[in-house]
Amino acid sequence: MRIFFIGICGAAMGNVACCLRRLGHEVAGSDAGVYPPMSTVLGSSEIDVFEGFSSEEMLGWKPDLVVVGNAASRDNEQLEYLLSHRGIEFVSLPQVIARFLLGKRPRLVIAGTHGKTTTTAAAAFAFKSLGIEAGYLVGGVLYDLETGTDYGDEAQPFVIEGDEYDSAIFDKRSKFQHYFSEVFVIGNLEFDHGDIFHDLADYLRSFRHAVRLIPREGTLLINGDDASCRELADSAFCTVLTVGVGDGNDFQIQDFEDSPRGSCFIVSDGKERLSCNLSLNGLFNARNAVMAAVGVDRVAADGVSWTQALSTLSQFRGVKRRMELRFDEDEVRVFEDFGHHPSAVEASLASLRERFPDSQIWAAFEPRSNTTVTRRFQAEFEAAFSLADRLDVAPIFRAERIPPENRLDADALAGAVQHGCAWSDWERFQNELPEAFAGAPGKRLIVFFSNGSFQGLIERMTKALSF
Repeated sequence: MRIFFIGICGAAMGNVACCLRRLGHEVAGSDAGVYPPMSTVLGSSEIDVFEGFSSEEMLGWKPDLVVVGNAASRDNEQLEYLLSHRGIEFVSLPQVIARFLLGKRPRLVIAGTHGKTTTTAAAAFAFKSLGIEAGYLVGGVLYDLETGTDYGDEAQPFVIEGDEYDSAIFDKRSKFQHYFSEVFVIGNLEFDHGDIFHDLADYLRSFRHAVRLIPREGTLLINGDDASCRELADSAFCTVLTVGVGDGNDFQIQDFEDSPRGSCFIVSDGKERLSCNLSLNGLFNARNAVMAAVGVDRVAADGVSWTQALSTLSQFRGVKRRMELRFDEDEVRVFEDFGHHPSAVEASLASLRERFPDSQIWAAFEPRSNTTVTRRFQAEFEAAFSLADRLDVAPIFRAERIPPENRLDADALAGAVQHGCAWSDWERFQNELPEAFAGAPGKRLIVFFSNGSFQGLIERMTKALSF
């Protein structure tokens, strides 16, 4: 089958495209802003990528099926053609996943506001390490596995990242509602995606729908320290298990310690007690690892235990752009992080402060997502970034779309930090920040927070430091 993806450079879209290519389908796609790492991944899979959304290019490729990404809007020429002519079948990404990848396999679905990419990758890594040919789909580029998607053995489980964002312009259900999980993991719940959810109650409603569809013999695995996660347990018709640091959790994390080399902790389920080491930092990543291991235990065939799965994760290195160390020399470091929610930013900065107590911490923030460009989390972001010694706020992405009264107040955000600057000119920002950081004295690190590319600024920074 010839399958065309509109918005192919999104992490999940690109990984599914590569998987379908390996299954023998002919695949191509289009996007605006084609850049690494996904452009490199697509190129290595011999997938044609068209810059922009020309309907002529799509039609010239002669697709049998078109996958419409959820970022495609009514100004997209290819989407407009599909809606007007109806001569080509078109579907959402989760529909394609359910149709071509999941089938009748047992499904481990990893959901939550933060950490689902890392947790899904950890589960996939554990399956691989245990010799189980499970399928997986991760919305990112992995260090430890060759691809972000693998079909695996169709007789084995499939682990997938369960995104709560809507499926497509013609299907406003959350993606994970298409997956009908046997084991549904919820790592944490905080209001997000203010462009599609009205408030926290509306946000939780989508998760509750998915919880109600878990079969009776299935499992709901939740963060027991999170009140919103515990609230959803009342909607379950299946076994409910909890992971957390608090007393009463079914799997309790104890004695957590962070260091520049990684983290260590103990996990107890009341019967077994396991000492763990991770190369990843932060209590949130310890919880992610435990939830991945328990999820593997619950969905795999008999003979696999959570202790076996968790033990394999001492070698797990995570996902690119999740607190990725891009430069490390003479006690000067550059990190890149996908964080674009205030609690994720706060957790990352707190972990860096604990790991590098003698270093000055610089933060650079690119307001780019549909929520971060608004004032919805203004106060929360100001509190989160106050953990940094310096904050540089990049120009707001497509600021002209947002009424001034609803737009993020970048000046106020920068003013919440002792040394802060809100930039309005990308060229000055890209030229002056690397120069300032490279010329600063003493031990220091800078972390770039964005769900975009920072327009190549990170590469400029590492280059400036290399001379």
